[in-house]
Amino acid sequence: MRVAWLLAGWCSAQSDNSSTTETAAQVLQKWYDQLEKNMKAPPKGDACVNAEGQTGMEQDCSEGCSIQIQQDTQRFGQFRQVIAAGGGPQTLAALGSALDAERVELVQKRRQLTRMLAFLRGEGNDKFSAEEVSDQVSRGRQCLEGVTSRIEITVSKDGHACVYSSIEKPAMMFANPTLAEENPRDASGASLAIPANLSAVLEL
Repeated sequence: MRVAWLLAGWCSAQSDNSSTTETAAQVLQKWYDQLEKNMKAPPKGDACVNAEGQTGMEQDCSEGCSIQIQQDTQRFGQFRQVIAAGGGPQTLAALGSALDAERVELVQKRRQLTRMLAFLRGEGNDKFSAEEVSDQVSRGRQCLEGVTSRIEITVSKDGHACVYSSIEKPAMMFANPTLAEENPRDASGASLAIPANLSAVLEL
């Protein structure tokens, strides 16, 4: 246990030049708590439900729906608000799968942090090198000091709109952490509809 805490102190000294130094365990615990909060973040609108009243299920888009994506990072294109062309069930399912994959990363990272925290506390059977711990502390600080990004997919049909899927996590944890740009506007100031970039998603 003494070795684990010496390692925690070594990592904080190596990765933080500020006057107030946090141990590796403190940084990783804060990161873990942030990810847990992200995973519990509710949608900003009413969640879609199927005929049985279950949320998060496939919507009836067999005859086409309007699919809008609100994104803080450039996951599906350059701009903050984009439209998924076609609006069919295949497109909707592909988008849902893409956000499911992003959500799996949150789960996996929390599991890794659980194991690393146990190691730093002298518990569990997992072993981590000083370099591995230092790397995660550095990544954790970047996520904690950066912005939280959200992606939300809204489906509209017959005058009814609902949130099909959404995810929230630190921008640094997205494959492309670049923040989305504000949509261009027309002469009257109205936001222009921009097609989403679904090239990578539809290949899944």
